[in-house]
Amino acid sequence: MSVRHRAVVVDAPSLDAATRLAAAIDHLSAGEPFFRGATPSDGDRSQVPVVIVPELGGFATGSPAATDPALVETLIDLLHERGYTNVVVGAGADESATWAGNRDAYALVDLLGYRFFTAAGRDYDIVDLSEDVIDVPFRPGNVLAGTALSAAWVNSGLRIVFAANATHASNGYHLGLGTVMRVLPAADRNRLAAPPG
Repeated sequence: MSVRHRAVVVDAPSLDAATRLAAAIDHLSAGEPFFRGATPSDGDRSQVPVVIVPELGGFATGSPAATDPALVETLIDLLHERGYTNVVVGAGADESATWAGNRDAYALVDLLGYRFFTAAGRDYDIVDLSEDVIDVPFRPGNVLAGTALSAAWVNSGLRIVFAANATHASNGYHLGLGTVMRVLPAADRNRLAAPPG
């Protein structure tokens, strides 16, 4: 399995966020190196399962601690324009679910303003990453050994972690790492992923 990690910074403050996102995707897909590993040999990208995992750490619509749902929906439209029509948003509760009520995955996406359709009228689903989990063969000694993950995440052909540019009360600045932790199915995942001692 080929794993590709890419990062792009679009330093253009005069452009709105959606235009900067489109520019970043254009840069990533120039010459198709970013999508090559997620394109079937027959070229039919519509069959490639795509999972976008946004940051859902906010407590209200418009929270800067969460990824803007409008940008996630813009990304879905940009992916559709490139042939990726099998796109879901992966959601997971966070540690706040252990001390605050109504913080499961579906409550979070509703609270933050996800609409289940994009500005271009494309429908999308939300997948709770704590459900439909399957065993993953992590190597013995790996901190995640014995951890099951969502089948939607494991079986996806393209995984996108869409972090928010925010600080964290106890972890400081963790950007994408904090967001990708939502893939782990337990709400108290920070405790589970912490090294013993």
